[in-house]
This record gives sequence, structure tokens and C-alpha cells, in this order.
Amino acid sequence: MLRILAGFAAGVLATLTVTAVIADGENPCADAIDRIQAVIDEYRTGTPTSTSAFMFEVPSEHVSQNRVKLTWEPYPGADEYRVSYVGGGQSVTEPSTHMRSHWAFNLGCGTTYRFQVTPYQDGQPVGQAAEAWESTRPCNTATPRAVRTTAPGATYPSCEAAAAAGEPRVQGSSGGGRGFPADKVPSARDGDSDGVVCER
Repeated sequence: MLRILAGFAAGVLATLTVTAVIADGENPCADAIDRIQAVIDEYRTGTPTSTSAFMFEVPSEHVSQNRVKLTWEPYPGADEYRVSYVGGGQSVTEPSTHMRSHWAFNLGCGTTYRFQVTPYQDGQPVGQAAEAWESTRPCNTATPRAVRTTAPGATYPSCEAAAAAGEPRVQGSSGGGRGFPADKVPSARDGDSDGVVCER
């Protein structure tokens, strides 16, 4: 185990502990040197050497049938971000944005997309893109409600004509049958005088 003190011009003193496994022909200090240099670069530039901390999220309330909103925290050193996504036969790379959120529109309902957000600095990518999979909400499969198409005040010469026209049947006050309002079929006889004819 090597314990190394790395000093920086800014007055910051960091301790880096490295466990080295020595194999034939290998330099046990090579990995330690690389890790020390990575820490030094991080303190000098203010840019993390690991991109695992850069992530974005898709809140459920920002997902609909045809659009998704991505949000992310600022990435140190980045001055713009580039969003791209693939899915449902689409492959899109959006123009760069200086914002920390982005709406993806015109998506397919019930479709899974792979989204990527890449931070850029001075026109060059900074580290690895953050990636996540997200599905839009399912397509609407609800059965449309029946719409009454008969004209208000229409009358019919017979109960057969009323049924053919789609006139809805109503419950009479006598018996358990359903028929047509008596004023819709004036020619039909209302035997029980409940205002409903042709009950069945």
C-alpha cells in the first residue's frame, strides 16, 4: 500500500491511498502515478475526472404520450449541453443548449427511447455522456363514447323506423320494458298510458 501526499499550488493538500498488486513484469507504481495525475488535473481545472456523477432525470410528471422533459444539474466547466435520443424509428440530435433542461417533442406514444445528454466546453465534449432509457405514456385505447345522432324533436312513422334511426329506448313507468317516447312515434298506441310505446 502506497500513501502519497500530493500538494497543489492553490494550497490544497490531498492524500491518495493506492493499493498495488505486483505481477511479473508490471510496474506497481504505474497505476498510482495515473491516479495522482488525475487528482492533480481535477484540482487544476475544476473538472471532475470521473463523469459518473453527471446524471439527468426524467420526472414522471414530465412524461406524456408524445413528449418528455429532461433535467440535469450543471456540469463543472461545461458551457453548453447536447441532447440526443433514439427510439421508435427516430434518431435525433438536438441543437446545443445553455439551459439545464430540455423538452423532446413529437415522440411516439407507448415507445421507449434512449436519451443522452453530453456536456460541452468550448465546443468539445467533457467526459462521457449521461444516458437513460425512458418510455412515453401508452397510446389512448379507450372506446369512444356513443354519440346520439338523432335530431331533437324528430318523429317517426313507426317503432321500426325509430329503431332504425338509432332513437334510444327509455324506461317506462309501468312494467320493466324499454321503449320509445310516445311523442316520437305518434302512431303507436300507448296501452298503459306511461308515455312510452313499443316497450320490450
